[in-house]
Amino acid sequence: IFLWITLNHNKDIGKIKSSLLELLIVVQRALPYKVTAKDISSQNFLTHMLKIHDIRNLKISYINHLKNIIINVQNSRERELNGLISKAIEYINENYHKNISLDDVAKEINMSYHYFSKFFKNSIGKNFVDYLIELRIEKSKEILKDPNISIKEACYKIGYSDPNYFSKIFKKITGMTPTDYRMKSVSQEVI
Repeated sequence: IFLWITLNHNKDIGKIKSSLLELLIVVQRALPYKVTAKDISSQNFLTHMLKIHDIRNLKISYINHLKNIIINVQNSRERELNGLISKAIEYINENYHKNISLDDVAKEINMSYHYFSKFFKNSIGKNFVDYLIELRIEKSKEILKDPNISIKEACYKIGYSDPNYFSKIFKKITGMTPTDYRMKSVSQEVI
């Protein structure tokens, strides 16, 4: 684009600057407001650009400014995605005891089901179901330390409706049944 602008304006630096400013305005209008609102470097760049009198330095300066814009957009997007994954994890932690699904969490953070599925796995390193199961099992371990709460009650408190399924999953994750885990944890507290 820079080459085209340069050739189109017969190397007239004033016209080149004018076209580059128009292009910059178009680029900035396409960016999210939160990326451009805090960007003082654009004002500094415009002042700097007006002082440049040779095409080579103008090109280098313009390209560097565009690179900075790209970096700002990437950083903003990364912060936004980190915020979304935090919001998703918070929602899961607050609702693990309910019958929640991947779709419920995706809706909570305004993402499509399919995109959220990939996004979650890339961000956390495991899929939603595995994360939810592990969270529920960790929560059940705490509950099972209380001998006054039955295994059936513990199962319901963490969001499962079938105690047999809960026992099967618990054993798969921990290597022992909920009853064995409870006996082990109670005997360790006595010692």
